[in-house]
Amino acid sequence: MSDQYTDSYPDWLEEAYYERFGASIAQIKEAVGEGISHENRAAEVMVSPNGAWFECIELPLEFAGAAGVDPKVTYPTHAEAIALINNLYSTRNEVALGPGGRVSLFALYSPQGVFDSGDVYSFRLDTAKHEPMREWGKFRPTAEPIAFRYSVAGGRDEEVGALNDGFLFYLSGVGDMNVLVVADAGGEQIFDLSPPEQVSIQ
Repeated sequence: MSDQYTDSYPDWLEEAYYERFGASIAQIKEAVGEGISHENRAAEVMVSPNGAWFECIELPLEFAGAAGVDPKVTYPTHAEAIALINNLYSTRNEVALGPGGRVSLFALYSPQGVFDSGDVYSFRLDTAKHEPMREWGKFRPTAEPIAFRYSVAGGRDEEVGALNDGFLFYLSGVGDMNVLVVADAGGEQIFDLSPPEQVSIQ
């Protein structure tokens, strides 16, 4: 990790974050195991017959993954990817969630997006916490993200939000391809880890 990013958070904050989530991340990675790695300038997605995970290259604290699921890989065009994320964005308030359900979208428009609100967009709704939707950054309807992830748990409406329960991982510019990974919910999962600035120290 470059000095530009290691200097962004104090050491004690990163240590606290890894203490809280590091074991879970390692467990998911181990359960997914070796597979096919897809990587661009911003993120890496690992896909195996056992599951898949997504991780930002310059910020491994930004992680999501699931094991014990059967991921499907497709190679959409740029226009298809933009249409997909616009659908996810436009239906973000319509996804019907059961008790304890959650829905989230995280999109990077450049490798620096995690640290520049102009190059990142994110929303999350978690009914278990009885909180309103949290939204930050800037959504760009005509731009293709370099990477995005979307997850739903406890969803009830199969027609809204592109899937009922599960996840999507997307990377653009992986060689001369774009990669989309989709899987239904199941097995061991870890999504929507608290941002480092929200980690509380007891």
